Amino acid sequence: MTYDSTLGYADSVGYRAGVCYSYHPYDLRRRQMLQLRERPLIVMEGSLFDPRYMSLSIPQARAAVFDLIAQCRRYQGEFTLLWHNSSLVAKRHRKFYQEVVESCRDTPILG
Repeated sequence: MTYDSTLGYADSVGYRAGVCYSYHPYDLRRRQMLQLRERPLIVMEGSLFDPRYMSLSIPQARAAVFDLIAQCRRYQGEFTLLWHNSSLVAKRHRKFYQEVVESCRDTPILG
């Protein structure tokens, strides 16, 4: 593996690592940086829509996601998105996913 993107929240979107940049994690036992790059997960669709977590409507999710995209742009970071293919079944979620990807197309922020 050259990179990992598992460092994120399940119950909300945002910056679990505190940054929107990739970095080398530190191995506390060996006291050295790992060769692996961590690309922090910023948004997972399950966090947005699952009733156990944020349970947002599409307009609420849009506001949250596009705010995070704007922050990543402002700091020239990476917007790392995880969208499970099983969540592309509902037309409204598929349309929203397309909006998010299209908004990142012109800027190299989508990790």
